[in-house]
Amino acid sequence: MSDTAPMHPIVLGKINGFYGVKGWVKIYSYTDPRQQIFTYPFWHVKVNEKWKKCEVVECLERGKNLLARLSDYTTRDQVTELLAVDIAIDRSELPESGAAGYYWADLVGLRVFTEQKVYLGVIDHLFSTAANDVIVVRGKRERLIPWLKEEVIIEVNLKKGCLIVNWDPDF
Repeated sequence: MSDTAPMHPIVLGKINGFYGVKGWVKIYSYTDPRQQIFTYPFWHVKVNEKWKKCEVVECLERGKNLLARLSDYTTRDQVTELLAVDIAIDRSELPESGAAGYYWADLVGLRVFTEQKVYLGVIDHLFSTAANDVIVVRGKRERLIPWLKEEVIIEVNLKKGCLIVNWDPDF
């Protein structure tokens, strides 16, 4: 384990519990599919506002739970410091984003404008629903805008740091 912080951390999940007495932890994964978090052999965990790099020694699925054992954590007492901590990797460790050209993490912070150039705010975060993904835009007020390419999401421009939407600014 080392204290090297990721230069551009991308949070993939969090530790949300303990499992057994041999240092196993329960994982809540933000990846899709959720098991994708296990493809990264090293995780950065944020303990006491400081990143620590840990090797993922073992991982498995047990029923609905994702479980992992990290290097240097071999007892339940040791892993108590890990409860509710973020799990991250460095942005450089992500595979190429493919045809879409971006990950959700790339969209956070983009300024959002209507097609008529009305400023709505910035993307605070995104979440999934059964129907579609949703962006949460914070400006003068909070807006929930469905991620529907071409119908609502007109243009994503990472270089300019903005997103153009087909959206009524009064809604």
